[in-house]
Amino acid sequence: MLPLMEFYHLQSFVTVANEGSITRAAQRLNITPPTISGHIKALEDEFLIRLFQRKPRGMALTNQGQLLLEQAERVMASARRLQNQAAELRDCVSGKFTIGLNAPPGLLKAAQLASEIKKTPNIEIAFEPSSTGKIIKSLTAGTLDAGYVFSEIPEKEIASVYLTTVDLCIAVPRAFKNRLKKDNWEELAQLPWICSDGYCPFQAIAETLFENKGYSLLNTVTTNDEVTKLDLVRQGLGVALLLAEECKEYVSSGEIFTWDTRSIRCRLYFSFLAEKRDDPVFRILKRAVHKAWNKNPSGDL
Repeated sequence: MLPLMEFYHLQSFVTVANEGSITRAAQRLNITPPTISGHIKALEDEFLIRLFQRKPRGMALTNQGQLLLEQAERVMASARRLQNQAAELRDCVSGKFTIGLNAPPGLLKAAQLASEIKKTPNIEIAFEPSSTGKIIKSLTAGTLDAGYVFSEIPEKEIASVYLTTVDLCIAVPRAFKNRLKKDNWEELAQLPWICSDGYCPFQAIAETLFENKGYSLLNTVTTNDEVTKLDLVRQGLGVALLLAEECKEYVSSGEIFTWDTRSIRCRLYFSFLAEKRDDPVFRILKRAVHKAWNKNPSGDL
């Protein structure tokens, strides 16, 4: 069994290998770069081999370091499982989840999730209104524990589980209604559009929809906040692709209308850092999500 200090040396080794940078590894582990460098040197002295080469853009594994990385990751995973099992046996699991919300809480079953979490003593939950793009960045940075996102995430360090598929709609101000002919995509593209100034799956869907027909959107206002987008549509400032559920009330009242087009849909996921999968506190969150969304507990969450 490795001494405790050597476990942290391995943790630094694996983090630098994954980040490709001592500075980024130090930020992720919340320790100083000299401490990281000391851990790497201690391992190299212990193993009598060189693990990294310094490159202009960071740290690169040597051939020997690459061969040892997989084994080091297995040792760390085994140590985490041991710690998690010990914590569960002590029945002293406690913690707090901060979860990013990218849509109305009702659509995301936030109340059901909170209700399930409250069944476990010493566990707190906090919801943070956000957007898919910001949630992805916050998960990677470690400032969020989990979050709801639309569309699949390409980042390998983030794991996701499919929850449901939501309907989208092209929301148009009432003042534009008489300017549009049915199925006239060119006229629709030429209207002022309210777009996102960061990563937004809805934006990508809208742009692809029009590009496939040979048109590009007239971007006049940008915002990452979906509530703001809806309000700007209601005020007549532009068109936007939004959640159909968010628009129902205002369509019924006649404040906006939805352009008659084919069904537009987007998948909703619950996402988290893959490395937290076996954390004892996170297991409680996984069970709560399963129950809130009536998912099979044996599913991969």
